[in-house]
Amino acid sequence: MDASISMMTLNSQFEELNTKPKVVAFVHAKGSSERVPNKNQQILGDRPLFCHAIKIALSCKDIDTVVIDSENDQILSVGQAHGAIPLKRHSI
Repeated sequence: MDASISMMTLNSQFEELNTKPKVVAFVHAKGSSERVPNKNQQILGDRPLFCHAIKIALSCKDIDTVVIDSENDQILSVGQAHGAIPLKRHSI
């Protein structure tokens, strides 16, 4: 299952809501790391490292939408489960 969406789909979702977001927060999470393997997927406290950024962004009253941006399908899926909109990108 492809959990990602394109920017065109993201824009049409906003149009369907008949509103434009004031602020969109992007959380960028690479699926790999040279120095610390799977760094963003490591559990810190009660959730993966990158999910802390999603939680903080979602709690900010000035942020309308949170997008998780990654090339890793598992990160996108977990990010979506934590309330972010997944956006698949190419590997860096």
